[in-house]
Amino acid sequence: MLDKARTLPPVNVSSEEAAAIAVGLELLRGTPFHAAARSALRKVVAVMPEREAGAAADLAGRIRLIGDAPPEVPSAVARALATRRVLRFGYLDRTGARTEREIEPLNYIGGPTHWYLVGWCRLRRAHRAFRLDRIVSPVATEEVAPHRELDPETLDIPHELRAPALR
Repeated sequence: MLDKARTLPPVNVSSEEAAAIAVGLELLRGTPFHAAARSALRKVVAVMPEREAGAAADLAGRIRLIGDAPPEVPSAVARALATRRVLRFGYLDRTGARTEREIEPLNYIGGPTHWYLVGWCRLRRAHRAFRLDRIVSPVATEEVAPHRELDPETLDIPHELRAPALR
């Protein structure tokens, strides 16, 4: 027996549309959403007719994206934000000095060059934005983070990253 809540209705996606989805989702590499994007793409391809799925894979395989992708988001960071768990990690500042942090994750903020994890920093007793590529050895704890309101104006991040992501 199939669970209707877990199955997709017939999807009429052409090979070109599927390749476009694949390329678009590949642009999420290095973001907190890359693993979920890959999973979604597999689900779409799985319900396509075999011939269309093969043509989509062929077309997508002939497309190359230029430029370096940011590093992958550690799974512990993604899990902590998704499940509202306190996160412990080492953090490297711009000079390379390391501090140990314990934060209550609140948001991701993405920009053209970096992604940030925003949270309540227990060390600084304030909201902080942490560049994901500077987080070292993250561990999601079992402690559920309390609800906190975020005031984006208190964050020390570039202004262009504040507007849409935090409203």
